[in-house]
Amino acid sequence: MRKLYVISLSASALLYGGTTVPLGSVDVATAPITVSSEGIVPSRNTSLPKSASTLEETITRETIEALNPSDIFDVLQYASSVFIQRQGRKAPAWVKVRGNRSLGIIIDGIYIPAAVTSRILATLPVEAIERIRIVRDSATLNLGPLPNGTGGLIGGDDAGYLVIETRLPSISSEGTLLLQGESFDRKHVNAMAGTLGENGYLNFIADYDKSNGDPDWTTGFEKRSLYAKGGLFFGNWTFDAQAFLTDTVQELQRSTTPGVSDAKWSYDPMRIAEGSAKLGYTSSYGVTSLSYAHSYLNSQLQQEKWSDPDYHATEEQRENFDDLRLDHAVSLGDHTLRAGLEGIWWHTPTGEYFYTGWEKKERTAGIFIQDEWQLGAFSLDAGLRVDKTWIDIGYEQIGPKKVRIEDQSYEPVMAVAVGGRWDYTKSSALFIRSRLSTQNAPDVETEDSSSLPASRRYNIEGGWENSSFVFLRPRLSLYFLNVMDAPYVSSQHPDPEDPTELVNVYSDKSWHEYGAELALAGTLSHLSYQLSYSYNANNDELLDNRIPNSTFNGVVSYRQNGYEATLGAYYVDRFETVNKAGTGDAGGYTNVDLSLGYAFRALSVDNKVQLYARNLADDDYESIYGFPSMGRVVGASYRLAF
Repeated sequence: MRKLYVISLSASALLYGGTTVPLGSVDVATAPITVSSEGIVPSRNTSLPKSASTLEETITRETIEALNPSDIFDVLQYASSVFIQRQGRKAPAWVKVRGNRSLGIIIDGIYIPAAVTSRILATLPVEAIERIRIVRDSATLNLGPLPNGTGGLIGGDDAGYLVIETRLPSISSEGTLLLQGESFDRKHVNAMAGTLGENGYLNFIADYDKSNGDPDWTTGFEKRSLYAKGGLFFGNWTFDAQAFLTDTVQELQRSTTPGVSDAKWSYDPMRIAEGSAKLGYTSSYGVTSLSYAHSYLNSQLQQEKWSDPDYHATEEQRENFDDLRLDHAVSLGDHTLRAGLEGIWWHTPTGEYFYTGWEKKERTAGIFIQDEWQLGAFSLDAGLRVDKTWIDIGYEQIGPKKVRIEDQSYEPVMAVAVGGRWDYTKSSALFIRSRLSTQNAPDVETEDSSSLPASRRYNIEGGWENSSFVFLRPRLSLYFLNVMDAPYVSSQHPDPEDPTELVNVYSDKSWHEYGAELALAGTLSHLSYQLSYSYNANNDELLDNRIPNSTFNGVVSYRQNGYEATLGAYYVDRFETVNKAGTGDAGGYTNVDLSLGYAFRALSVDNKVQLYARNLADDDYESIYGFPSMGRVVGASYRLAF
């Protein structure tokens, strides 16, 4: 095993206060997943308009600990309309929402490029996360760049963003220790120490996580991570900094399909670092922040074969990503205005991880503005974002061949969004949102060797929420998305340069998607819950077959006198998947997770012991065709807090 030590600096885009709660002191239940209605807040550059609040769910640290997840993907599958697709090959997993769409990723206010999202989410210790916000909405113009559609890796997604906020100390001095063991000889140790003072804060996290995995399916890993975060407050100025170090070896799951099943792959080593720095200034004219982010990936994909023990090949992957952002927000009477500029640089000298060997280098410049107007029980908002992309070095897919291109400029892409919310009683509200956006066409192989046209997307969504009773808080969201001249995979053929690989062939068509999300959440004394059902459909039969029409997610927790129990369940309807393993059915499964724990205080230290099981029914379901689950996982954890 090779050693890897990566050091990076990054900044927290947000310093939020908190209250430390001893492990054994919580008896009054709080909802495991909540929604927000704070609106645009000048001091928080990831805050959203009130009209998007029903579509923004938050999973807190308390719920994350109760679920005992192996990684962040185990947590995300409990959010409304979200399901996880786990696979082998070069990307460990995908986060899908509202059918088959993806989410952009924001960590501490910083946009993370699509090239590293799957791998950084697989390696980021869940113990470093304070809360996760899942935003299924078109109000995210201030969060990150628009999807440009060119096949590059700069750009989010119309479906929304996944916003992760990492942990901060909440008292003058605190520390935690986690010891965890589970099936497949997994051993996990995590330690945190932090301090908070009048003029700043510091937080350190060390994490070691190793599993042999299933040797027949190559699912083992070894992750070594160090995480540090600090900030200074001086007058009207703030400065935040952060460091993340990782040393990871990650086996990639074997497939059951012919051709793919012979691959025995692993990242050894996998080097990932994301970093940033943020300086903020508050005055009577509002809050101004300047942030710089850098992401770096340097990994080696070790390729072996089950059928040939002597075969070995190494594929190097290197990527660099930089983001410079200027943001200003101010409250002007009934209005809250936010505007900003963003510049993004992305370079992979070795090529995209699915298309290695072809260097790509691109730049994007963006501008955005949002305004929210509060009129008593009404709030109205509007936003605009424009991004322009340049390809300095890249390629076009012409038939089965790639042709080098340089200095190519794409037309700007744009999104306009408007929204409104009416709190018609103190506990009930209606909302409506609409968005129009454009995307450039990717340079890909097409059915008739012609260029694809630019696409346009229009969506409208509305809903209702009620919080009259703490034990029953229903939410309903309805959406309609009209997609015009969009690219899609119409067929596949073997790659002439590598017959084991399939090349996607594209065409364009127009379609519309529609769906509904119904969630019930509440608390009753020591019991808390969230249950959500989502329905998604497409008027095109082929595309409709490729999304799970129905998904169900539910979390129920009970806490009393230090005892706690958490039951989670999720259901994903059967659907068809198209990937490197081929085309086949996936989904059609119900998964159940269970956790039992006891929290107590001894020797002036808070203690918690938990026993848990994931995939309790030991189902070998497939979330992507050809990649079955690992089956039942049983484990135990012991936490100390002081």
